[in-house]
Amino acid sequence: MHQKTGFIEVRITGSKGNLDLTPDNYDIREIIAILENAENLLYPGDKRDRPNISYRIEEGSVKHILKTSIQYIIGFNAIIGQVNQVQNIDFLDLNTARAFENIQDIAAERDYVFTIRTSIDQSNEVRIDKTTRYYRSEAIWAEAEYDETYLKSLRDKAKKSWLGGINPDNWLKEIRGGYDA
Repeated sequence: MHQKTGFIEVRITGSKGNLDLTPDNYDIREIIAILENAENLLYPGDKRDRPNISYRIEEGSVKHILKTSIQYIIGFNAIIGQVNQVQNIDFLDLNTARAFENIQDIAAERDYVFTIRTSIDQSNEVRIDKTTRYYRSEAIWAEAEYDETYLKSLRDKAKKSWLGGINPDNWLKEIRGGYDA
């Protein structure tokens, strides 16, 4: 019989002051941040019809175990394999990329090391720490963030300030030197 569920393991190593990180000294706000990001890693699109994700926290520094449908775990295993291979996240869906960026921010701010893997045999693995740079390039960021409505509002605003009282037809005649095109 084939397994219908699998899991993602997000292992975090680091310290709180002079104490090694454990579930006992890991704050609930940090757990919430990981859970929000984990959902976007697994299900970047519409979340209404997604399968359940169950959760447990374990010792071993701090291990977040997120259990869900094996189909999504297989897909996520491929994603972390590609992220690890190319060492960037520009190819990811916006929400998945944002989740990687959020985890990168936490790693840099708190000097944590995140190791993300799956329950699949010979799982791919990605490591995120203060020396990695999992952020989208600016071009990808701009392309993904600005929708057509926003761009149209910028164009309309620019037309008003640049053209002001200029009549476009008269302006074109002036530029052309009086000749019709």
